Amino acid sequence: MKMKLLIFSESLCSYTLVTASDRKWGVIENGTWSGMVGMLHRGEADLGLGPFSANLQRYDVAEFTNPLFVEHLTILLGKVKDENKPYSFLKTFRWEVWASILLALFVVCMVYCLIFLVTSKEKVDPNFVVKKLVALFGCICTQGMPQLPSCTSGRLLIGFWWIGLVILTNSFSGNIKAWLLFRDSQDRIQNLQDLLKFPDIIPIVEKGTSTEALFKTSEDRLYRKIWKRILQHNDSLVHPEKLNSDEVLDKVARGTHALISSEISIFYSLSLRYERQKSCNFYLAKEHFHAKSRVILLRRNSSLGGFQEELNFRMATVMESGFFSHNLQQALQNFTKCLHTSEDTSRPLKLEDVKGLFIMLSIGLILSLFALASEIWHNRAKTRKLKRSRRKEIHKCKFKYIF
Repeated sequence: MKMKLLIFSESLCSYTLVTASDRKWGVIENGTWSGMVGMLHRGEADLGLGPFSANLQRYDVAEFTNPLFVEHLTILLGKVKDENKPYSFLKTFRWEVWASILLALFVVCMVYCLIFLVTSKEKVDPNFVVKKLVALFGCICTQGMPQLPSCTSGRLLIGFWWIGLVILTNSFSGNIKAWLLFRDSQDRIQNLQDLLKFPDIIPIVEKGTSTEALFKTSEDRLYRKIWKRILQHNDSLVHPEKLNSDEVLDKVARGTHALISSEISIFYSLSLRYERQKSCNFYLAKEHFHAKSRVILLRRNSSLGGFQEELNFRMATVMESGFFSHNLQQALQNFTKCLHTSEDTSRPLKLEDVKGLFIMLSIGLILSLFALASEIWHNRAKTRKLKRSRRKEIHKCKFKYIF
């Protein structure tokens, strides 16, 4: 309000301040304009102070000044509460990582058993597969092998298995330490796509604003899905005057609702919330969307052409002087005290994060199989050579016996 009075001071014009009967900004409702935009459209006012969000619908019924500033829409949500569950440690890795570890264990075990059957001259124990599996699993639990293989292929396989487990166990221990210190029980909502993944969270939008019109008239599939959810709940559309109320913010703090509004509107609501000494347990979605130019509206086809030029000049002077930013900072100085901006430094490891481990294990398996193939070839060649030498000895013995 101070900025508005400064713009219209120094005898720029004489004016009378009036308010819309429905106390709304103005959207099309049942084919007619509501709020302040409706008053301009019907000729009941010449100027709409706002500042308003500029959009195509409003441009059809009003003229815009130069933009005062640009801001985005964002989502305000209640801070996620920690939950202690007995299986929470499993979230250190994502499910595909755990599945890949089990698959690697069984594949390495099968190759190890194959190497043992081909190269070992010992009598095969009926439970030797289970014993090899237990031995390899013991390596995961940092236990040593009860007996190292004597062949080169087996040693190569076990060597790569050990190196892989060193990387795996250190990744697990480091990530679980960080997770225990900085954890959330569920993923935070960071954009509209994330919001749709939580069907129990109800979006809240200001009624009679450009934000309502955006979701209501947009052809974007994401916005249409949000609007469909808004229509399913009676408390989704709230009057602009209730946006700052504890009734609305309490719903958001409980985690049952999510407030979708402009950044400055949300910051102002949080600042008032802190001044009322209410609980401040909120966080903002990381992703902002739908940039809005904030303007002052003038009645279309009015005789305010020269006035509009002078108004644009005074607006630019106020913005460039820093008066606007100074007053905005004073009005919003406490909003950060209601936000928990620290983010979790740990997250479940994805398969991409440890793919190098499984690539290395695959190389080890391939080298072990090559070594196994060479050992098979070598053993067969040695066997054939031994058979030939025995045949020669038998032939010599027969020759001596005859003569």
